[in-house]
Parts: sequence; C-alpha cells; structure tokens
Amino acid sequence: GEDGGGRSRGRGGGFHYTDYANLSGCPERIELFDQKGFRYLELHNWYEDELNPDDVRVITLNYPFPENGGMSCSDPMFERIWRLCADGVRWGTQDTFFGCPTREKGGFLGDAFITAASHLLITGDARILKKLLLDFAVSLRQDPGMTDVAPAYITGGLIDYTLLYPMLIERYYTHTADLAFVRSLLFTIESIHEWVMTNWNEDKLLKGTFSPIEGFEQTLIDWPRPYRERFDFAGARAEANAVLNANYYGFCQSSARLYDLCGETEAARDMRTRADEIASAMGRTMYDAERGLFTDHVHTRNCTLHGNAPALCFGVPFPGGCDRAADFVAKEGLNCGVYFAYFVIKGLFRAGKVDEAWQMIAGDAENSWQTMLKNGATTCWETWNLYNPVGNGSHCHPWSSSPVIFWAEEICGIRPTSPGWENYEISPKIPAALDQGSVRVPTPKGIIEMSFERKNGEISVSSKLFAKS
Repeated sequence: GEDGGGRSRGRGGGFHYTDYANLSGCPERIELFDQKGFRYLELHNWYEDELNPDDVRVITLNYPFPENGGMSCSDPMFERIWRLCADGVRWGTQDTFFGCPTREKGGFLGDAFITAASHLLITGDARILKKLLLDFAVSLRQDPGMTDVAPAYITGGLIDYTLLYPMLIERYYTHTADLAFVRSLLFTIESIHEWVMTNWNEDKLLKGTFSPIEGFEQTLIDWPRPYRERFDFAGARAEANAVLNANYYGFCQSSARLYDLCGETEAARDMRTRADEIASAMGRTMYDAERGLFTDHVHTRNCTLHGNAPALCFGVPFPGGCDRAADFVAKEGLNCGVYFAYFVIKGLFRAGKVDEAWQMIAGDAENSWQTMLKNGATTCWETWNLYNPVGNGSHCHPWSSSPVIFWAEEICGIRPTSPGWENYEISPKIPAALDQGSVRVPTPKGIIEMSFERKNGEISVSSKLFAKS
C-alpha cells in the first residue's frame, strides 16, 4: 500500500498498511471492510509455476468523474501537469473531497476549497460540493467554529479553513443559481462570525489560536511545518497575524455578497463595515511603510511570503499600494507548501503579475509541479517532493490541483457573470511564454470551448457554447 505521514520510511515516507490473509480452503476472493489507496500491487509466495495477470483484479472506486472539461496548450509540460492534477482530483473525490484516499480518507475544508473548484471545472457536477457544504454545516453542532474535517466525530478545527467556507458557498451558487440552498446556509455565517468575535483584540483583529479544547492546534498557516519556518508562527499563534486577518477580510467580503443575494441588506452592510475595519486595523498595526509589506503579526518586524500573499489574494488594501508586495511575492516564488501556493499564485494574478504566476505554475524550480513529475508522480502530491524534511506526504492529494483552476479562470479567463452561468465573460491573461491554448469548461448551460493563438505578436481568441439539448 501507499501512505504518507509520520516517520520517513522508504520512498516518500510514512506508515504503510499491510494485510495478511491466512487462507483456508482457498477462497476465490478476500473481502476487506475498507478501501485501500495504492499505486502498485506485489504478490509474494505464489504457489503456481506461473501467475496469470488476468487472474488478478482490482475494483477501483471514485465519485463519478465525467471529463467534460479539458485543455491543450503549446507547453507539453503543462499539459502533463494539468493531467497530473486532474487525476489527483479523480481519485481524491470519493463520498466527499478527500484530503487523500490513503491515511486521511476524510473531507478537509481547506483542501476542498481547491479541490471543489478543480472538480467543478472538469466535471461540471456540483452535487458533491453541495454535500460537503451540508456536512460542514452539520459540524457546527460539534464545534461553533466548524470542524476542519466532516463528517467527523472529533471536535476542533482550523480557523484558516473555516474562514473559507462562505467562498465555497459562493462558488456553488454561481455555478448552480440555487438561491434557496444559500438561504438555508446563512445561519452558518452567523454562527462562525459569532465564534470569531470571541477572539478579537482591542483593534477588532482576529488573534491566532483559540479552541474549546485545551492545547488543540487551530492555526495551520502552511503545511508541512518546514514550509512555514520563516513565518513567525509562534508569535502569530498568540497575536493578531496577517494570514488569518487576510482570510477574515475575504470571509467578510464573501459573506456580504451572500447576504445581498438573499436580500439581507443590513447584514451585508455590517459585513462590509467589518471588512473595512479589518483592512484599516491591519494597515495601522501590521504595515511596514518602509518596505510596503505587512508584517507577520502585530508585534514583529518580520515580513514574509506567508504574511503578504493572502492579502494580495483576498484584495486587502495595502496602505501604500500593492506593487511592492506583488514584487516581493513574485521574487519569493513558491517558498511555501503546495496548498499555500494557491494563495500565492492567485495573488499574483490579481496584481497583474501574469508571467510570474505562469512561471510558478509551469516552471521547473525545486518547489514545482514539475518536481512531482520528475519523481514519478501519477497524481498530484501533498508536498512538492516526498523526500521532504519531515517525511510527510501522500502520493495523491488534490489540494495540489490549483493549476486546473488557474488555467480555466485566470489564463483562459472564463467566469460566470450571473448565477448558473446564464451569462459569462472571457477575459484571458495569457503569459508571453504561450503561443496557443484551449479549454473546455462544463456549465449547466452546456460546455464552453475557448481557444487562443498568438500570431505576429497578436493574440486572437475564439469561443463557443455547445448548449445542452
């Protein structure tokens, strides 16, 4: 079997499960209670002279995965990266969006923030996202701040993840136009925000760690731990820090839009006011005007990639403008974990750093999707390289699938402008390194096909909607 996590052992490291069968009467089939995630199968002590491969069968399991979406481009390496990510999403989507199909086998909220978007852009099927949103809504019975895994019997969660929840509701709504479902989930936003309010400081900024369970870790920032070493994690756990408050800003803006959709104008206004207060307080307490960057938290001068990429991603205003922060993030590169890379690259696209973002997605740096491929990956991994310092990492972790999102939504620029894709826009951001590309995006109205080509320095774009019959 294949697993990751815990101590390093062998290729990639981690605990390995092993099943032993004591045969009596040589049954034709051994039935196991739990499915296993693995890449290779090796049989020992075969008692016949010859083993016929046709006699060995494996039943594979995954949630229905119609590949209605797809892509092509003039960069063959990126086509391989896209396929790596798509296959990770396929096998990582079971009865929910798994963290991984091996050691975790559970729906992680932060992981799903990325996996759900990739899954929608490939399949167009929003049913599994609806289930996940319901699972986490139910988890509020266990934990007022929402659990980080659902369904689960363990209380406690990660505030980084919880603050992303309304953005997942938005993604579901823009794809489906299911306003009644959004209304039914407004109570989750109210519950989460009441919980958040219990840990404001005097500036109404969110402090790092709080939990009803003593000693329970509730701030992730990045994973595995070595990827966040330059960030002042110890200080950020106790103080108001830039990462959580950038997420909190995004939470408030997203919640305001959802309240507006449901006609809750006063609640929407309150959320926008709260977002303005967060931005003002961050600028007052965490902004280093000399460097044009946010510090990691209110009591440090340390400025890092982690402290600034989320602010770019969620649109937190930098008092001196975002140009120096965007330059800083671009120079830092993917000096982070593969999950956090989403926020880095998204922030660069938002700041107009298209070529820099593309280099991170398709480049060959040590921390890159190319590294996975060079090391034999067949689905996207939990970490850039499984030979990392803590030996933690699964061979299938769809939280690494963000290139699927960036190709469709940023580079090809396809986005709904009204619920259910009744209307949509195509505003591509094509990097200089690409001469040709195409994408298929499944929607409730049909499949949108878009292609672009560069000739004589000019880019031509064409698109068509193949409407459902």
